[in-house]
Amino acid sequence: MIPLHLFLWRKFEKYLLPATFPEDLPTGAGVAEEYFRLLQHSWFDSIDEGDLVSASEVLHEHAEIKHYRVWTGDQNQAEPFEVISGKSNILLWLQQQRPRLIASGRRHLVKTVLVGTHEFSFRAETVAGQQQSARFIGWIKLRDQLIYRYTVVPD
Repeated sequence: MIPLHLFLWRKFEKYLLPATFPEDLPTGAGVAEEYFRLLQHSWFDSIDEGDLVSASEVLHEHAEIKHYRVWTGDQNQAEPFEVISGKSNILLWLQQQRPRLIASGRRHLVKTVLVGTHEFSFRAETVAGQQQSARFIGWIKLRDQLIYRYTVVPD
């Protein structure tokens, strides 16, 4: 059975442009599941476990990240907005961010995936402990089945 969160996009479908979510997408639920695995397991879980090399393997050589600060609860937080270009620069950026993430004990949890053609959006949260969480949304464009553009903003 397909997890419920993969089907939540249907209630938002009426607000989306037809070109963004064509009806003839092959096996839409399968594509959503594939993108969920790419994002949750290959990207976020690798980052959360400190395996930054594995996380960077899902990035296109010319990837670009636009990262708006999501978490506002600690003193040593990331810049409010950062643009990082190129796979090697993104890996260096992740290495710089890792000590802060370890200290906070944060985990990233993808809640919803909205599927398009070679692109998708998602809703997720970062959680630290039982009481602290911050929700965010993101948009990813793929090239050669790798993350080419990645934008994250607070929800």
